[in-house]
Amino acid sequence: MGNMAKSDKSHISILDPGCGTAILSCAIIESLVGSNSNLKSISLDSYEIDNDILPLQQVF
Repeated sequence: MGNMAKSDKSHISILDPGCGTAILSCAIIESLVGSNSNLKSISLDSYEIDNDILPLQQVF
């Protein structure tokens, strides 16, 4: 699913409203970096409220 993200923009914003452990966000970013030579920045806003998942997350 991460490989479905495509963009030719130089600045990209991503919202992940139920990020879990952010595996999908990482896959999307990897795909965008690999396919867009014009890319200069990616802004990621991620949110999670599941108390069982929060201890598994790391702050980047």
